[in-house]
Order: sequence, then C-alpha cells, then structure tokens
Amino acid sequence: MSWNKCCIFITNPPEQQPEKLLSRLSLEEYEVVSTAHINETIKFYLDDPVPTFLGIFNNVLIAISANLTSLFLADSLSERAQSIIHAFPNSEIAAINENYTQDSFGYAIIRQQQRIRLKIGDEGLILRDFGQVLAEEQELRVHMQQSGNYQALVEDYPGDGLSLDELRQEAEFELGWRMPMWLSAKYLGHPLDSLESRAIPLVKCLPRHQ
Repeated sequence: MSWNKCCIFITNPPEQQPEKLLSRLSLEEYEVVSTAHINETIKFYLDDPVPTFLGIFNNVLIAISANLTSLFLADSLSERAQSIIHAFPNSEIAAINENYTQDSFGYAIIRQQQRIRLKIGDEGLILRDFGQVLAEEQELRVHMQQSGNYQALVEDYPGDGLSLDELRQEAEFELGWRMPMWLSAKYLGHPLDSLESRAIPLVKCLPRHQ
C-alpha cells in the first residue's frame, strides 16, 4: 500500500493544546474526535469528510492535512496562508507533498514569515522552482553523489535512448522527489516514513456536526 505524504511542520509552536492549534491553523470549525497514530493517516485523503491530524514531536507541530499543505504549495500565498504564517511568528514552516501514486512532489519553506523556497514536480518534470536553494538540498545532492546514486542516474543508466540532458532532468527530478523525506528528517530527527507508528502521538480532527 503506497503512502502519499502530505503535511506541514511548524517549529517552536507557541502552545501545544490541539484546540488552540486548530484556531491558529484557521481550522476553527474542526474539533478533536480521537487519538491516532501515523499508520492511520496512510489513506486519510480518501475519507469523507477528510480529517486533519495534529501532533507534537521534537518540539515541532505536525499537521497532516492535504488542504493545509496545498495552501503553501500554491503559486501565491492566500490570505488564509498568510494568516497561518502570522499566527506562528517565531516558527519555520515546511510544507511537503510526496505522491507516489501520481509521481509528484512539492515542498515549500517559510522563514521569518516569508516563503523562501518552492519546488514542485510532476511526472518527471519540474513545474515550479522558486527561491534560494536550501542547504538541505545541497546536502542531499552531496549524499547522492557520494553514494553514487546521482552518477548512476546520469552516467551509468542506459536511459532507454534518452539524451544526456534528459537523463540529467531525470536525476534532478529524483533529487526533488527525495527532498520531502529528507526535509522531514531535519524536523523530526528521522524521515517520517521510518518512524514507528506510535512514535508521534496524534489527534484526529473533523469538522463539527459531521
């Protein structure tokens, strides 16, 4: 079963009570309905209504929510996105999306209440590449080069008749594809998909009156 990750990380949350965090996330219409664990979020986007999961781990707020993530991956930041950013003035916000089913990824970083990075890819193509290259992106590139994975994509793989430029594009897409989990390790200490199911206590939130 594929696990399509779609979440945001917010460092140094000013509080940890779920009800107050829902308000800061502009989710006043939501309420906590139960506790949950990571493995319960694998197919959360198929539920009706679609839940939001919240948890605190490593002094980082984790919000697993397709709607919230999409706010920060949009071409321009909406009023709602800006409201959330201003509700966490002393935080860094990272939005990540990794969709194995559709072969797509996206990530965005907000620092000092400004979006400094946005990168989105789909089906082998980089669709958005905005802002300064992150230190974490450089680290991942070095890691892949040292392991030989990057060179294998560009030089050693036969490529099914692809040109060198096309192979380089594939390698760049692969770098972008791996960045969401690489970033998650920065905030959580380990990649999100390698953590034990019960490592991150979550609460499941749904719109009221459902």
